[in-house]
Amino acid sequence: MSDFFKKLYYYRDLGFLLHISRISTKIIFAKPANRLKILEINPTKKYYKLKKNNQKKIAKYTTLYLFLLKKIGISSNCLHHSLLLCRLFREAGLDAKINFGTQKAKKPTPDDWATIGHCWVSRAGEKISSDFPFIFQYP
Repeated sequence: MSDFFKKLYYYRDLGFLLHISRISTKIIFAKPANRLKILEINPTKKYYKLKKNNQKKIAKYTTLYLFLLKKIGISSNCLHHSLLLCRLFREAGLDAKINFGTQKAKKPTPDDWATIGHCWVSRAGEKISSDFPFIFQYP
């Protein structure tokens, strides 16, 4: 039972979860063509207090938030997760980018033209690694 209380204590920053919720809502309700604009950071605007050394906290809180969304029946995909995580990293002052990759589907289809895509976040100086061939990086 003490493990439960340790996790509860770790995730005590409800203000940060609300901040994540606001950004996530903007991503969900944005028109598909405007979703990448969520990554534009205004340097004069005050965001939630995040520091560069909070990378682990940002990643864990984002994962927790998406887990809670799934529990209430709202699914997310890698684009939603990447946009949310990248935005939070950028607010903390990190040079985060979203990487996009695609490959041919492994299961054959009748038309045999099926492709699948994936996106993930990388930070400056980090090697880009994925099972998907890298195609594009933004911003």
